Amino acid sequence: MEIPAREFYRYLLLCGHDASGITRSLDDHLVFLPPNTDQYFDEQREWALGLLGQGHHQVTQAIRKAGYYDMWAAHRRRRAGESCQVAYSLVNNQMFRNPIEALLLNGYTDDEVAGAINRSITHPHAVKLQDITAYRRYFFNPRILKARDIYYLTLKCGWLRYSLLGLEPTFLEFALRLRYSTGRTIQETAYIRGLQTWLVTLESLPIRTDREGIKSLSGFLSSVKTFDHSDHFKKPEDTLIVKLMTENASPLEVL
Repeated sequence: MEIPAREFYRYLLLCGHDASGITRSLDDHLVFLPPNTDQYFDEQREWALGLLGQGHHQVTQAIRKAGYYDMWAAHRRRRAGESCQVAYSLVNNQMFRNPIEALLLNGYTDDEVAGAINRSITHPHAVKLQDITAYRRYFFNPRILKARDIYYLTLKCGWLRYSLLGLEPTFLEFALRLRYSTGRTIQETAYIRGLQTWLVTLESLPIRTDREGIKSLSGFLSSVKTFDHSDHFKKPEDTLIVKLMTENASPLEVL
């Protein structure tokens, strides 16, 4: 199986660490490890041999060929590795790490993750887009994971389960403690979700112009009027899709 911190694992491998050393390093920082660490090490060693070939290579040469110079620069405390230094520090800070990984797994872009963290009044420090990009690359890249990898990952990491609940952005950020409130009342949320469900159902209905199809559609359209909506919402009959359907109802009934 694959792990989200594959690039950091490979970086440590190219630096000359053995299987036990890499496992110990990742475990010290609570970075997710595969169930069979020895097998995974053999797989990554095969990758390194395919990249570098047989023979001896200097660490700097191997790092440059693999494209990990920014992480090497962070190790050397050079300016080119500033983002990787921040990303490495975020791994050791659960207050930042948990929401970042959950948002990335939910499908947030790097820019959206940085914005959610910087808008939050629960986090005293800001992060840059480059910091999140480095964190995704080396420590948590969900794009390389398969369904079974995500399933195993969420069993081990409880904070990632929020990202699989299908929550709206405001509710997801509230669950991850990035917000103190959802910004909506229960009535507003119920109305919006009810309207969304109604529109999705309407879009999935087959197009029928016979008498029975028109009768079913007209009865379904009238059900939207039963929604309890707030004053600042448009009335159902003023919604564009409802207006279009009802205006076309008369000529269709003639057919």
